[in-house]
Amino acid sequence: MNLFGQFKKGSVAVFVALALNSVALESYAEAIDTENVYATVNVSSDQKLVRYFFSYTCPYCRKYDSSMSRWGKTLPKPMRFIRTPVITDNENSVTGAYGYYTVLQAMPTKLDAYQDTVYTNIQDRGLSADDLNTYLISAIQIGIPRDLFIRTWKLDSTRNLVNNASILGSKYNVRRTPTIGVGGKYSFDPEILNSGSLDLYTFSNVMVSKYIQERGSF
Repeated sequence: MNLFGQFKKGSVAVFVALALNSVALESYAEAIDTENVYATVNVSSDQKLVRYFFSYTCPYCRKYDSSMSRWGKTLPKPMRFIRTPVITDNENSVTGAYGYYTVLQAMPTKLDAYQDTVYTNIQDRGLSADDLNTYLISAIQIGIPRDLFIRTWKLDSTRNLVNNASILGSKYNVRRTPTIGVGGKYSFDPEILNSGSLDLYTFSNVMVSKYIQERGSF
């Protein structure tokens, strides 16, 4: 079931308009009844971040990964978009998180290509999400040297990032993927949006604008 709207070229303009016009923002927020579709959290370390919680086995995460990354580049400074893998009791989530943070550290400019390749290998080609080799193969396919990938995988910093991702998922009370976290204050997921009138990008714009207006300054 398609729970999301399509990525709109005009979403940047919508963000700017809402960010600059508090009256328009309040009217829009009232029209879509935002309080019924977001949760309030308290993650003080994330005041300048928008997080995209994802899983490599989630088809919705795959469908919107690259477009949400592009949307993230439109955020006003000092806000910054960052992906965060969801850690669950399933071993594949831990292995996938290790792969993600390995590439993030080893060759961050390859991250978008890596995401697309991993999703394809797991969801289309049937490679195991539990297997380190799935992530190694994906990295090699986009030009990351095998030795660099393995060496970075074993770093203490990689383990620390995976552990932190697990903590963040708990703090944001992630129950479905994808989940969006805004400024360490709000979280929401597209499943609870009304697919007939809302889309993920417009609602993300609304929530970021709401957060910035409430905060005032950084």
